[in-house]
Amino acid sequence: MDDADKRRAPRANVEIACALRRRGGASIPAETLNLGPGGTLVRTGRPLSIDESLDFELDTRIAAPARVLRHEGHDIYALRFEHLPELMVRRLRELTAGASS
Repeated sequence: MDDADKRRAPRANVEIACALRRRGGASIPAETLNLGPGGTLVRTGRPLSIDESLDFELDTRIAAPARVLRHEGHDIYALRFEHLPELMVRRLRELTAGASS
């Protein structure tokens, strides 16, 4: 069983510019590769640390605390959203509705 099969919430394959923010740090530009209410796969030119806590920001509608789960290759990281308010879950579902999974 691969990681996609283990997910509780499906992800849609969408490429959208986003930002990651370290606690007390500057914004890190990134791009989603897939996205869903449970987390995202992002590409960023800045190295991230496994288990690092970040804030994930997608335009002005979505802001979520996230944790780096793993490094999946050059500049690609899997993030899990943590303690996501229901409003953010709804917005993520709306954003990814109709996108391919």
